[in-house]
Amino acid sequence: MVCLQWFFTVNYAFAQSSPKASLGERAVITAQNLETVAARNNYTTVNDRGIPSGTKHLRRLILNGFDSSRDNSFLLDISSYLSQSTEGGQEDEIELARFYDELSKIYNPYQVNDATNIEDALEYLRRNRENENWLISHSALVLSAVFNSYQRNFPVALELASDSFSVIPELDNFDTQFARYYSSATTTYLHGVLKNADLYLSSLNALIIYSEKIGYSVEASNDLNNLIYALKGVDIEANIMRQLVDILLRVAARQPSDTPGLIEMRAANALIRIGDFERALVIARQGLVTVENPLILNYLRIGEIQSLAAIGDVENAEHKLSLFRSELDSIKSGSSFADGDIYKAKALIAMSDGDSLETYKLMDRYAELSIQRLLRSNNSDTSNLLANLENDKARQAEREAAREEVYRLEQEALTQRVNATQRGLALMILLALSAIFIAAFMTYRSRTSQKLAEAAEDALAG
Repeated sequence: MVCLQWFFTVNYAFAQSSPKASLGERAVITAQNLETVAARNNYTTVNDRGIPSGTKHLRRLILNGFDSSRDNSFLLDISSYLSQSTEGGQEDEIELARFYDELSKIYNPYQVNDATNIEDALEYLRRNRENENWLISHSALVLSAVFNSYQRNFPVALELASDSFSVIPELDNFDTQFARYYSSATTTYLHGVLKNADLYLSSLNALIIYSEKIGYSVEASNDLNNLIYALKGVDIEANIMRQLVDILLRVAARQPSDTPGLIEMRAANALIRIGDFERALVIARQGLVTVENPLILNYLRIGEIQSLAAIGDVENAEHKLSLFRSELDSIKSGSSFADGDIYKAKALIAMSDGDSLETYKLMDRYAELSIQRLLRSNNSDTSNLLANLENDKARQAEREAAREEVYRLEQEALTQRVNATQRGLALMILLALSAIFIAAFMTYRSRTSQKLAEAAEDALAG
């Protein structure tokens, strides 16, 4: 284990710091590390319940349950976690289990998909982000990131996931190791979605080390799928991309994705980008056999059409494109995804026909639609960030007002205590003075009585 961790640490350091290694070369090193770790763990995943036993390890199953792992038994895991924590008398974990239980009553990803429920869940999580129990505040932050990603508020989600690192104590025990692991897993995913290729790679390398340290299997096929997606906007050498696709397909053969057709879609699209159309066609057709998700189906179909056009099978490509467009039109007038990729397919058909001018026009239109989609996405991200900033300002104002009210009440209580103390002190002084007066009076009275007695005796003697 120690030697293996050393190997990954050395490879991680090389992948991050070597001045000669390109982004693509570092990606291959990371992909190879993922494959090695997955093989060592027999390609198990969290959905195989592939984690060590024990109360604390139930947290991963619970968090993955909230994160739509398709394992509804996470509700039973919450009950087990609560009962085991109660038996062990672990107050922090009892509070955490109750937090999970309350959240599951507000939002269960397997029973509802209503936006109101997500908003209610986000509000509940917001109230717990600064909980005194850091286990709760950490879970609240990472789950806030997860739920924001459901709403495609990815920049906001990334900010929350990054913030979750800040609440983890500077200790080295299971609690802190697990927290860093899960924060890293969430942050890695979000960097991938946002196509932050360099940051995704750095975060993924850290995640591999965290996984090994805590003894958890890696979701290698999903991580490799996201790695190739993150590199989509990067100019990667063809031989590098082929290596990444080969590793992805090898791992996915042993550790299939939860989403049929996803791996084939990712591999085919990557090969199309580097011009390997014949192999892309074979893989796209393999995915079409098993695919279930309609969006992935569309990507696989358009990938098949583009590959057919590029290899010169124009008649087949035009036929399939006509069917594809008519089916899209029967559902809706089209989408930015469909329009852009359809123009690319038509451009490839025109190129195979030798029509350079038409090819240029169609690719120009494809580029225009791609830029429009990017701008819409950026505008949406900016709006979400501004809305979140305004919300944070409002929450900050509320916290400041609450702190001022607490301070005012504390000052009032302090004033009352000071006044009470002063009154008590005055009373004590009065009592002390009274005691002195009484003692002096008793002394005076004693002396006077003695003199009167002596005078009486003298009178009787006279």
